[in-house]
Amino acid sequence: MAGLGDTMYFGIYPGGIISSAKLDAATPAVSEKFRLGSEQDRPYVMKAHDGKLLIGSIPDYGKLGGALTIYDPDDGEKKTYPDIVHNQSVAGLAQRGGRIYGSTTVYGGLGTDATESEAKMFVWDVAGERKVKEFTLDLPGLDSPKMISGLSFGRDGLLWGAADGFLFAMDPDTLQVVKYKKVYPEVKNYGMWRPVYLRWGADGLLYTTLASKLTVVDPKTMDHVTLGDYDEEVAFMTLARDADGHENIYFLGKTAESRLRMIPVRHGLAGAVAVDNAGFEVAPLDDGAVPGWQGGGTLFTLSQERAYTGRRSMKIVDAARSGPEASAELTSEPVPAAAGAYYRARAKVYIEDGSTDDSVLLLSFLDGAGQPVGRMASAPLRSADQRRWIDAQASGTAPPGTASVRVSLYSSAWNLMTGYVDAVSLQQTRRG
Repeated sequence: MAGLGDTMYFGIYPGGIISSAKLDAATPAVSEKFRLGSEQDRPYVMKAHDGKLLIGSIPDYGKLGGALTIYDPDDGEKKTYPDIVHNQSVAGLAQRGGRIYGSTTVYGGLGTDATESEAKMFVWDVAGERKVKEFTLDLPGLDSPKMISGLSFGRDGLLWGAADGFLFAMDPDTLQVVKYKKVYPEVKNYGMWRPVYLRWGADGLLYTTLASKLTVVDPKTMDHVTLGDYDEEVAFMTLARDADGHENIYFLGKTAESRLRMIPVRHGLAGAVAVDNAGFEVAPLDDGAVPGWQGGGTLFTLSQERAYTGRRSMKIVDAARSGPEASAELTSEPVPAAAGAYYRARAKVYIEDGSTDDSVLLLSFLDGAGQPVGRMASAPLRSADQRRWIDAQASGTAPPGTASVRVSLYSSAWNLMTGYVDAVSLQQTRRG
């Protein structure tokens, strides 16, 4: 569906039907406007731009090659451009000026097998009615995605999109990716027809169904949170204001029994506490020290060998259970905290070999003189999966006398492992 002026347009399957309804009537009457034609069956992407309707579609049963359709309601003109990327369907659309930016899925209609191995992006010249550019998406760690979608221009002027578990932002003039984040690195070969939704909140944050997970992203820092149940798959999502003008997230799960649900939008990443250099992206100082962090000895070093997000992570090499290199702690700078508040620290951990027989993440509370008044540890990761990013967290209530809190990465004398830690975060939250 897409709204244009006082009219809502509906893309209907089967038959590639576009219907419409005026929204000013007490009971809006829906009527068919036109059919896409050109053997198109499923209008999955609809965007309104500059008084016109842009439609990306999936072809009919047994057919390959989706289409771009442009409809002008002022004069009723409809133009459909089939097979705009050979044997691929259109899964993402956004327009700026006289150019339409599109993205594809390798899949066609039912009863077909994909003939192309990788989804693509394209640029369409509206006045010239021709494709001026077609290219693949080059991101480190992104391996031949089957679908690229969710195209949307942000307030920063960049073209944002999604592929597998990646979120990316592209300069629309140079077509170079200027920022990206591997939000869900475990996700591969995601998607078939249904696009990822990207919606921009009044608070400047990006709300999306990346990899079918309800996700909120700060486009400046690329920090993110996953809302609700991490394992639940979300099929549909949008932002809308209620009768009081408050912005809310409305969404539906993928299961047949799913009901429409709503989450009120709170400004900013709720409860986020700033931890300096939490993603270890700031280069080390001349003496090797890590900005924002203290200690670590020789067990902790910045590394570009592996990262959950960005280019760097913190590598831990612990090969001893006795002696000066048997244990070490790398500690963040203290940040203000309040006694009685509940805090939760999180981090992503990758165990290359060995095991963490003891805690890897600590949450320490300090008084006004910088002396410890409490300490919380993450659960031991004794049976954790190796060679994949997993979650670690430590949480607890700040005890009386607390003036600040800090996060520590820890390798005890019991730990014998080589691993990486990345994407550290800290939140003040309600218990649980």
